[in-house]
Amino acid sequence: GALKGSDVGVALLTPAVKKRKPNDPKPVGKGTMMLEDMRRRGVPVTPFHQRMAKMMDDMAADAHEPPLVQPGDASMAAPFTAKEASVMPCLDIIRQGRCTLVTTMQMFKILGLLSLSTAYSLSVLYLDGIKLGDMQATLAGVLTAGMFFFISNGKPLENICRDRPHPKIFSLYMFTSLMGQFFIHMTFLMHMQTTAHAIMSPEDRQEPGGDFKPNLVNTVCFLTNFAIQTMTFAVNYVGKPWTTSLSDNTMFALSVRWSVAMYVILSLDVFDGLNGWFSLVPLPRELKIKAIVLGAGAALACRFIEN
Repeated sequence: GALKGSDVGVALLTPAVKKRKPNDPKPVGKGTMMLEDMRRRGVPVTPFHQRMAKMMDDMAADAHEPPLVQPGDASMAAPFTAKEASVMPCLDIIRQGRCTLVTTMQMFKILGLLSLSTAYSLSVLYLDGIKLGDMQATLAGVLTAGMFFFISNGKPLENICRDRPHPKIFSLYMFTSLMGQFFIHMTFLMHMQTTAHAIMSPEDRQEPGGDFKPNLVNTVCFLTNFAIQTMTFAVNYVGKPWTTSLSDNTMFALSVRWSVAMYVILSLDVFDGLNGWFSLVPLPRELKIKAIVLGAGAALACRFIEN
């Protein structure tokens, strides 16, 4: 009945009682004490008194020993089983459950945003002759895989927050956050693409079926998509009050910082050899300023929408 009325059942297994050593004194029950008192007073002890004393000792022993539940029986009655007699495992389940829920929700949101931007890149940008080089695709893939790995290292916090995380994927919060951030991403990408088209000469434009050749539009679109990927992970990381904050998740924080530094270095063309290695062409001064300023503005706008 209790399990039917509860949201989650937890079976608490009482730790096994330590066996008494042979040299340990045997505990004296109330029945035995009654017989000893009768003998001291000279009252004859009959078999009826002995049977009664034994029953009293057995009842006292059963009252002090907690009922032992087998792990298999407990697992059949409840989805969670803890080998402790206290209710502390219930708090652990709440902490772990909230951390798992928050991590799952933020991964679904990140996957949704990356899928929308990838769909735009594979359709509209491809028809415009925009492609990725081998090293560009490798860098984008390593960035995505590494951040997904590090973002799952979040651990539950010791203190349980009064507020609950969002429990459903299909909710107004998820829809508003996804559509709002996607609008900011597409506005940033389309503006940079249009500006690069206006600056690049028509002879450098590529056909959709042609081979990859570095040009200004390819470089701008790759850097913009790189910035969108980085801000998607950084903005949608939930952190406190349910899981580890961004600064405390060391590896994920380092990956975000290194990605931002890489974006700034590639946009400003700090090292000529590095840009050539990734098949990037130098950006005009106007595009360099726009890449940094608009990238930071897009990240702040996405953070505002998420909050």
